[in-house]
Amino acid sequence: MTFHQKVNWSVGGTTADVSDLVHPDNVELFEQVADVLKAPIVGIDFIINDISHSWRKEKRCGIIECNSMPFFDNHHLPFEGKPRNVAGAIWDMMEKYK
Repeated sequence: MTFHQKVNWSVGGTTADVSDLVHPDNVELFEQVADVLKAPIVGIDFIINDISHSWRKEKRCGIIECNSMPFFDNHHLPFEGKPRNVAGAIWDMMEKYK
């Protein structure tokens, strides 16, 4: 098996929206990361065998990086899963800060 430095659409990668499957402990972790970073918007690259399981019970998992300018197209046009209007949700969230 060969690994590539990038994993994205341009090199044959695919995306799957698994938002509805994320374990509540993982959501809580991601929200805590955003709080620590003081980031209203943050993309968290997280590796785990099964996102529907708690990170607390996984032998090996973790955050690879956090992005202050995440790529939304992965959610708008996933290869698998339900498309989500992430940009619209962020726009609505920002309206609260006017």
